[in-house]
Amino acid sequence: MSDSADLERRQLRRAVEAVLRNEVAVVAVQQVCARCGGSDHGRPRVRVRDGAPPYVSWSYAPGCAAVAWTWAGEIGIDLEAAGPDVAGIGPRESWTRAEAVLKAAGEGLARSPQDVTEDEAWTLRLPLSPAYVGHVAVAGRHAAPPAVSWRLVGPGAPSR
Repeated sequence: MSDSADLERRQLRRAVEAVLRNEVAVVAVQQVCARCGGSDHGRPRVRVRDGAPPYVSWSYAPGCAAVAWTWAGEIGIDLEAAGPDVAGIGPRESWTRAEAVLKAAGEGLARSPQDVTEDEAWTLRLPLSPAYVGHVAVAGRHAAPPAVSWRLVGPGAPSR
């Protein structure tokens, strides 16, 4: 990752954490990979002032980050810049759906996105500008759509 991309990611990460502090009263964020123990990737966990913390996920794309949270179960979100089809997967929308499901399952890309099935998780294609595509997923089966909140931050995010 270039120095400018690394700086942008750090700035977007701070913006994501600010959203979580403001929207959900998060007081601490930790990210640890279950496989290697690295702290620069892996499922995020948060602590809140009072009560049960939400399940949280975030994703980065050039100029923008997405963050999602719910109390309904493990969550995954994926955000990508719009672009051509992804080899072996098809439309970029299919890729973001698969990656969101794999994040919600806690597998990341340890499992092939080609193996993701329609019934593994509740999913929602995010209503985004034409510059981005994205999905959010909540693991498991749900009788009704789970309550999920999400926000975009960064220079590429629409103003609210």
